[in-house]
Amino acid sequence: MNSSFTATKEKSDSVVVDMKVYKADDFNRSNKKTSIQRQQNHYKSSNETAFTYENSNSNGGGGGMNDILRRLDDLERNQRELKQSLENLPSKSDLKNMSLELRLSIKDDIGSIPNEDRIKTIMAEQLSAKKIANETFVDSKINKARLTTVIWMVGIGVTIFVTVLTAILRKVIP
Repeated sequence: MNSSFTATKEKSDSVVVDMKVYKADDFNRSNKKTSIQRQQNHYKSSNETAFTYENSNSNGGGGGMNDILRRLDDLERNQRELKQSLENLPSKSDLKNMSLELRLSIKDDIGSIPNEDRIKTIMAEQLSAKKIANETFVDSKINKARLTTVIWMVGIGVTIFVTVLTAILRKVIP
């Protein structure tokens, strides 16, 4: 019989198996599962059993057991390496906390970005503070320059007309 199934009964309905203490009910349930598994394994086909027997003795004298032990050592080594690599990775709760912190940080950063109306107000304040000309200011200056040009043209035209009229009148009236 397997050493894991040898048990001793102790006080308070507990059972010791392989240096572990179990409650009697849990031990009985686990024994039932184990016995069912043993029965299922017992009813393997004879071909499978023969195949296993041939392969285990193919190298002569317990080569199959050495192979199993080697593979078991490989599995244990891989498990240790996997545990060591997992120790450096953040846990699921750490990832959730970091994700939440990142979302809140982004939300705060986006919340501090001004909306369209605030941007327009800021731009208008900056333009007026630095006295940068806007479109209406430039249009008014252009219109004022046109008006000044028209006034000068009318003034020059009137002056020429008056000068010509004076010259004609001097010749007619000596």
